[in-house]
Amino acid sequence: MPANWENQETFNEEGSGSIAAWIESLELRFRLDNLTKEEHDQGRLIILQLKVGTEGRNVINEAGAKTYATAKEALLERFDGKVSIETAVMKLSMARIDYSIANFGNSLKMMGDLIWETTLNRTSSSRLNVVSQGLVTKLSGHVQRRLMDRLGFYKSLKDLYVDLEFHNQLFVESQGDRRQQFQKKSINRVDSFNGSKGEPLRCHHCNFPGHKKAQCRRFLSGLPKKDYTIQNSSNSQNSFNKLDVPKSTCSIVSPKSSSLLPAIVNLKINGITSKCLIDSGSAISLAHYENMKDIAKESCEFKILVATGTEEVVKSFCNSSIMVGDVSVGVPLCLSKSRVVRDKTILGMDFISQLKSTMIMKNGVVLNDHFFPFLEPVSETLSASIDIALERQPVRYLRDTININSVEIPPSAEKKLSNETILKMIEDRFGNEDLVSVFSKDKTDLGHCTITIPYIKFDYSKLKPFRPFCFPGRMMEQAETVIQEMLDSGTIEEGSAKMLHNLIPVRKKDGTIRPTTDMRR
Repeated sequence: MPANWENQETFNEEGSGSIAAWIESLELRFRLDNLTKEEHDQGRLIILQLKVGTEGRNVINEAGAKTYATAKEALLERFDGKVSIETAVMKLSMARIDYSIANFGNSLKMMGDLIWETTLNRTSSSRLNVVSQGLVTKLSGHVQRRLMDRLGFYKSLKDLYVDLEFHNQLFVESQGDRRQQFQKKSINRVDSFNGSKGEPLRCHHCNFPGHKKAQCRRFLSGLPKKDYTIQNSSNSQNSFNKLDVPKSTCSIVSPKSSSLLPAIVNLKINGITSKCLIDSGSAISLAHYENMKDIAKESCEFKILVATGTEEVVKSFCNSSIMVGDVSVGVPLCLSKSRVVRDKTILGMDFISQLKSTMIMKNGVVLNDHFFPFLEPVSETLSASIDIALERQPVRYLRDTININSVEIPPSAEKKLSNETILKMIEDRFGNEDLVSVFSKDKTDLGHCTITIPYIKFDYSKLKPFRPFCFPGRMMEQAETVIQEMLDSGTIEEGSAKMLHNLIPVRKKDGTIRPTTDMRR
């Protein structure tokens, strides 16, 4: 009866597949024939040489294998390594040699190993020749010239690596010494020149100090002489015009805290994914396009002071039609060229409240059944809340002066609506029940706060139904949680729910915080 190992097919590199799987099949047949490692090692080696084929026997002979284990290891290294040749080629194409003294040796050895791994027909005798020829194409400069001069004289790879590393170290150190000597000579030359004539050394070609015309890179490159002391007449005229008509700045003061933290999300606006700062709990949610459209006509920069105290420049406001899913929403966009809120479009709750199925969840915002996760932690997001206080726009303010560009000046706007008028409108609309629970008995209390209150145009046709903090009604649970947290912290006082419409907490002169109701809607 023939032995089981005789039924093992002869290994063929193309038809037998992986060498590891072929050896595993042969070892299973050894177990069936009771050919153990300890007692039949030489027999297993002879059978392996018979079945592995001509190329496999050459690999075993080159490795000088005397046992089955060493022969198996040589076969796996020779044939199974071909699977990773493609990976080695990719690594070799991305590898770079570091010529610094500290890293050159390891970098050179790693490059040599990658060159050897990409070689198909590898023999131990040809390794030195293959690696040295490959390094000629990978090296550059003085190290490449050294290798080409010494090619054929190396006895081993170790001699090659040691020689190139030593040569590179000598070259780098000599270059450093030359650079220091050149710098010393330049300093001495400049000092001697300054001491003789009492003026600094200056090039007559480029007009820059520190070198002569013969050393000028601009002169050696063939570039024309340029006098940097003469300004262009057009530029001079433009600069004169700019100085003649300075650009004014409209500074905007915002609250130092907001009732709800903002969030940054990725929204697909008009087919383009954009970063959007949704400031859900600040005054920007109450800023309408009707109040913003005149800003572009003003010859001034529009600045806001964010809640963290950083002053930012707002580029423009525009009334845009935004497609979110299948819904077209008209919204005024605040386009900021802020260095902090960079390339982020600011959207207020006016935009959010116009969409159906809007939810602000713990980890993101849901718009029309699409979930947009927060890009930044909510606690680290900047608030960009603003109050409108333009110089040429009516401002409802009870003081005699307002702060514009850090200067106290009289406002050009008249006091359109007094506090008494505002409270009278609230009473007519909602009644007088629990009114004193929210406001002070002194009806002028509303104007004596440290935050500038914008002028409010009261239009009954634009009144909206009650939404706590401008949230949709189905988000009452989340709104109640926020309100309860503010009550616990003492930010607001308890009052009638209907009086929480567009609530803005403000800090009074005496340090207490009292909520005010914005009637812009």
